[in-house]
Amino acid sequence: MTRPGYLATLRLPGIPPVLAAGTLGRLAYGIVPFSTVVAFSTAHGFLAAGIASAGLMSAIAFLAPLRGRLTDRHGPRVLPLMAAVHVLLVVTTVLMIDTAAWPAAIATITLAGATAPPIGATVRTCWSRLVKDKDQLQQIHALDSIVEEMTFVVAPLVTALALSAISPRWVLPLGALLLIPATLGIALFAGTSTTPTAAAEASDGRARSRRSVMRLADGQGIVIPILALGAVGGGLGVLLPALAKASGDIATSGYGFAAYSLGGVIAGLIYGRLRWNLPLRRKYGVITACYTLGVALLIPTASTVLTLPAIFLAGAAMTPMFVVGYLLVDERIHPGQLTEANAWLGSGYNIGSAAGAALCGLLVTTLPPTAVAAVFALIAALGTLGTLRITRQPTPPHTSPPQPATAQPAA
Repeated sequence: MTRPGYLATLRLPGIPPVLAAGTLGRLAYGIVPFSTVVAFSTAHGFLAAGIASAGLMSAIAFLAPLRGRLTDRHGPRVLPLMAAVHVLLVVTTVLMIDTAAWPAAIATITLAGATAPPIGATVRTCWSRLVKDKDQLQQIHALDSIVEEMTFVVAPLVTALALSAISPRWVLPLGALLLIPATLGIALFAGTSTTPTAAAEASDGRARSRRSVMRLADGQGIVIPILALGAVGGGLGVLLPALAKASGDIATSGYGFAAYSLGGVIAGLIYGRLRWNLPLRRKYGVITACYTLGVALLIPTASTVLTLPAIFLAGAAMTPMFVVGYLLVDERIHPGQLTEANAWLGSGYNIGSAAGAALCGLLVTTLPPTAVAAVFALIAALGTLGTLRITRQPTPPHTSPPQPATAQPAA
């Protein structure tokens, strides 16, 4: 039988509008952090801008699973309400930036981060409910990951154009306003497909867990590798410029970032169409091990002409890791907790990225590049070991328990 292609997957009912709405929401999340830094730095300098940015991003990352849990319980219809509160807080922030109450503006932008709707996590939950064929589910997760990555390339360009046309502080609410049509689109086109009914949960044979996903062995095994991936990615964000500066031109570090992202895009497209007959648990272990190998190649190649190929190979494992992580969420996590679990993946990466950047900033001042690369290869290896937390035998969340046999009429 011919395997469905990307175009066939994109034609499935509900896929195009949800993908478009998700892209619009992600564009907002690319614009808001950038414009926050610009607006605060223009008015009060970079110290205030750094504090405001840290407050915003920390609130988004650390509270995303809680907002995902809320979305699981009430469905996507709660997203427009979150978006409305978020926009209101952003507008309040803008009105206070240029006044004596600007410290309060930092508090309100932090609160805005705490109310940001979990766009990416909800969209991935939609895929688990809208796409029943496993091959097509793998493809839509691959495409969605690539679209998300490209969105964060486009967002800074859009922000730069907007900043050249209007006051920096007003770019911030304009970016946040994109969340209104994005959340309305998700609620409209996927609202009836993303919240399990009581009957569906009863047929599943299990009650929805009241515990956080991260208190489950499967949840830990899925998120820990992504946490390590984020830590290494954050570390590379500091290590690559340091290597480039040592070579004489810090601007050339952009080539390394491009190679890392390009590896993820190309491998993601290939992996989306790949049929690989292994359990997801084992796939996750193999891919994370490949990522560790790619990072380890930086140990002998740091500060040489082979740095870019090593970075490309490490990046090539990035998108497949996310794809398998999302598929494991679909396979291992109860349908009533999918958005929370997907939010943990995003938060895990962001938290790891912040920690990795801070760690690398400390290390590059005291250790040679090869030693720094070795530290981050060890972190990647810990992520591989984290996959061992995933239980060997999944309890499929979308299958009904076997029904008792019925008596057959006598002949």
